Amino acid sequence: MLPPCKYGASCYRKNLLHFAEYSHPTSITKAGDSDSGNDTDVYSSDEDDKKKKSDKKVAVGDILKRGMSLVKTYSQMTEDERKELIKKAFEAKQKLQKELEETKDEIKKKDQALEKLQKQVNTGMLLVDGEKEALEGKKTVYFPLSAERDYKEGSAAQTHFRLAESQFYRLLSGTSYSSQYRVDKVEYVINPELVKRFKVFSGYSFQFTGTFSFTQAEMMKLIKKHGGTQGTAAAFNILVASPDEFSIKTNKCCTAIKKGLPIVVEMYVYDAILNKKATKYSDYEYDKDS
Repeated sequence: MLPPCKYGASCYRKNLLHFAEYSHPTSITKAGDSDSGNDTDVYSSDEDDKKKKSDKKVAVGDILKRGMSLVKTYSQMTEDERKELIKKAFEAKQKLQKELEETKDEIKKKDQALEKLQKQVNTGMLLVDGEKEALEGKKTVYFPLSAERDYKEGSAAQTHFRLAESQFYRLLSGTSYSSQYRVDKVEYVINPELVKRFKVFSGYSFQFTGTFSFTQAEMMKLIKKHGGTQGTAAAFNILVASPDEFSIKTNKCCTAIKKGLPIVVEMYVYDAILNKKATKYSDYEYDKDS
């Protein structure tokens, strides 16, 4: 139940939504019919005119203008106009609530797409169409990229284009050429043989135990992209373990300790990729004697 408007039938507000937030009397009281003493009671001075108007169906345009604004104040309306007004006020409120929910859903989807893009960027798994096949081949492949009118969130092509574009303008900043050139096209080049030289995990066979920032499947995909392979529970040469799993000495941890294999924290993988080389285990390795 809505709280009553303190101005009652004499309400002067012209915002349509106000009538969906507060209750207002719809009946019109004639002079002498009530001795309530309420100074907001409305008195009709033209009863015949009111009856004529009440016999007609009220059009929305008779009480509204410019969408949410009323043509006249509540106290000047007939009973039918008041009822129509309140009906339209609730319809408008429901419409706005629906639009608000749709907007929230849209924002949520964009946030999810942005989060997915950020994860792809962080893990090096942001691939343009055909890049995976190019990396698995032997020939150098050129991917032409161009600006699009609307930026597509999660688009690898557009992310690479924007990055190259921003770097180009940064190099020209402060020179006389900064306003003379515009980036219309970028060539994204994949040279499989050159990429292989930067495979920091080439020759490494990984296993995982525990829960990490990304799923084990995502981390293995990242490691394979950088030259590593997936070992078996009994055959691997490096183990990535979470602190909890190492503390309870899982079977994989015990196997690694028995064989003298390195057991490292999750950050070893990311730092090795960022540094483009397999860093020393000692900086990331667990103390096996603990």
